[in-house]
Amino acid sequence: MKTITVYLGRQPRGRLGPNEFIGALNSFWDSETDEDEVRVNSYEKKVGRYAHGGFTLIEVMVVIAIIGILSAVAIPNFIAYRDKAYCSGAETDANSIINTLAAYYAIPVHHGGFSGAISADGTLTPAQGISFRPLSHGNTATITTVGQGFRISVTETNGRCPKVYRQAQANAGWSTTATVFSKSL
Repeated sequence: MKTITVYLGRQPRGRLGPNEFIGALNSFWDSETDEDEVRVNSYEKKVGRYAHGGFTLIEVMVVIAIIGILSAVAIPNFIAYRDKAYCSGAETDANSIINTLAAYYAIPVHHGGFSGAISADGTLTPAQGISFRPLSHGNTATITTVGQGFRISVTETNGRCPKVYRQAQANAGWSTTATVFSKSL
């Protein structure tokens, strides 16, 4: 028995083109056979595992499971890093106030101590001829005179600085009971 397979639709690589196909059919019919059979396959049907280039349901479910596992790990870490940024903002505000005070008192005519509160927009109350940059995240600060120096306390008003971070950084100036960072000059 001789069999010829006819492919309809898209031609895969290495298969017969239209002219070769006609020649193959002519040679098939000219040959002497007892039984003639022509099998027709169509590439419009699924031939083989990946004929259409799609994915199986299992493959899609595995990818979704992997994305879910990665998200379960990444999202809490992202939130923790974002919350630590609020802590860093308060620390940066305290350092900025210290630098402003140091620059102010570097001029010989400025001497003596003072106390006051700094609002989120950098306004010192009571006004004493010194200006500060606006504080980050709406923080507030207070300046108190301690001996020959100052004590700067920055209150992180959003309450987003994690307690664990404040406790770990207690020696650096964080209060363990409130969201207040203090530094002395």
